[in-house]
Parts: sequence; structure tokens; C-alpha cells
Amino acid sequence: MSLLMINGTADSVVPWQGGESPQVKVGRGLSIPPIPEVVNFWQHHNVCGAVSHIEPSTHLVEVTDYPACQTKSEVMLVALKGAGHVWVGGGYGQSSFGDTTQRVWQFFQRHSLTEGQL
Repeated sequence: MSLLMINGTADSVVPWQGGESPQVKVGRGLSIPPIPEVVNFWQHHNVCGAVSHIEPSTHLVEVTDYPACQTKSEVMLVALKGAGHVWVGGGYGQSSFGDTTQRVWQFFQRHSLTEGQL
């Protein structure tokens, strides 16, 4: 299964380094895993090849992409440096972080589901 994660490095709801979120109750004694650890899990689970870093157009966005995974899947992490829990672009005006809606749409265009995958 392909995976796209878009996370702000200063997000207090889904903390980049993991741990407990003051705004989300995960469960008694449980915490949110670090974002890089989640991506690493899926990269290994999907048997992905080497990472391909896509050079950002600004210093605020870093894309880590594993495009050559087993069964034509892809794992991509978009790190929004210094951003909190936001949905950038997509009708909320221009953003130095780009347009999240457009990025998600482009990802899903490459990885559509078929009936056998549902």
C-alpha cells in the first residue's frame, strides 16, 4: 500500500519526535511514534528501494520519497519545516510550503485503488 505523510516539524498535535500529544488522547500509557519511525516502518514493510530526495523549491519543505517499492507502491514523507498542524494552500491563500491539496491529488493520481485492493 502506498503511503503519503505530510507533517509539520513543529506540530503539537502530531509531534514530529513522537510522544504524548496534549491535544490527542491516544490511550492510557500509549504515545505517538516519531514521524521518521513511522515512515521507516512503511519503507521496510513495502520493500522499497533506495530513497530519492526530491530537491525542494524552498528551504521550508523537504520531500523524502521511496518510489520503487514492491508491487509498485510508494512511500513519501513531506516535512514542512517549522510548520504546526496545518493544511497549507488549498484555498487558504498562497503558502511558502506549497499546496497540500495539489500534492495529495498528484500522489493519488499515481496510486489509484482498484476493486481488488479495497
